[in-house]
Amino acid sequence: MGIKYFDMETHRVLYAESGTPLFEMDIDIEVPCSISKEGLRGNLHHLANELMIDLVVRKIDPFNHMGNQNCLVLLIISYEFDET
Repeated sequence: MGIKYFDMETHRVLYAESGTPLFEMDIDIEVPCSISKEGLRGNLHHLANELMIDLVVRKIDPFNHMGNQNCLVLLIISYEFDET
């Protein structure tokens, strides 16, 4: 399918209202622009529902990388975890 990730950052944050710890992962992926934005969002959100995680697709920007027309996508994944 030609999807590649090229940067990932993880961190722990506290949920603002309850103080519940959340694990967050920011992932930059490169996707061929020929893939439908709606289809990509739908498939990612379907997967997030199955895994019971929150997923935000933050941006989808076209760019040219090494002669290929691709889209840069930032995914933000978060979920609650128990520290005990």
